[in-house]
Amino acid sequence: MENSPENALRTGLDALDAVTERISIVNQIVDSMRELHQIDQPQKNQEISEEYYLFELNKWITISAHQSTELEMKNELLLVTQKKYLESLKKLKFLQTEVEAANEKYKYYKEQAEQLKRTRNISVGN
Repeated sequence: MENSPENALRTGLDALDAVTERISIVNQIVDSMRELHQIDQPQKNQEISEEYYLFELNKWITISAHQSTELEMKNELLLVTQKKYLESLKKLKFLQTEVEAANEKYKYYKEQAEQLKRTRNISVGN
């Protein structure tokens, strides 16, 4: 009876049941792993998003710092240029004043010379 086809069938069915049970356990493990992965995935996505935004923020800060440094340098250059411009304007104003004074002196001396000529002409004519 031990070698009977029924016994072989039962042994084969038991073996298949054991394999089916193992496959079911493996499927449960795989399903559990998928669930854990899905639960863990948003956190990983969030970590990736946080890392990305931190990277972008640091990049923006670096660029802003560089631009700020450039603007400070340009501002300093602008201040130096403005000082030179104001000094040049002061010199120009001073020179204009001197030219006006020289013109006034020229007019005065020219007038004095003309008066002197007239007085000489009057003296010579008499």
